[in-house]
Amino acid sequence: MGAPGAGFSVQNLSKPEMLIGGGAAAVAIGTILGFILASKDACGTYGGYSYCAGISVNYYTAENAGFFALLALLGAVGSLVLIFLHATPSMKITWPLPFGQILMAVAGVTAACAILVVLMQLIRAGGFGPEPPIFMYLADLAGIAGGVVMGVGAYMTLSATPKRPY
Repeated sequence: MGAPGAGFSVQNLSKPEMLIGGGAAAVAIGTILGFILASKDACGTYGGYSYCAGISVNYYTAENAGFFALLALLGAVGSLVLIFLHATPSMKITWPLPFGQILMAVAGVTAACAILVVLMQLIRAGGFGPEPPIFMYLADLAGIAGGVVMGVGAYMTLSATPKRPY
């Protein structure tokens, strides 16, 4: 163990960084729950008889939505890593850009990916047969809300960063 106060501590985080962390947690939880809970069995009725095709359809990962959901999850994890590196006193990093700009870019990509996931799911939801599960929409709301909260926190960090003369 190192000296007291030498490592990461939540007390070192500013309010905007806590907002970004909360938004990243919402994106991560929404994405993981979407992958797990947004599937349904392909069952139906014909001539009064019920039948199941023996397959399960996951609406959250339909078409390319799963790829963008993974990008949103990676953006959330990336923002947490950036905050950890910035808030640890023993890490002296010279950032190539102001820290707020880096966070703003990561938050923007995360929110854009979450919005693309929703758009792809809404376009595709009517063509699969059974009605999409409600958990898909709840996971979508968590992803978008988390991305927006990350963006607000990143903007607060960016506006608090002193301007460098060029």
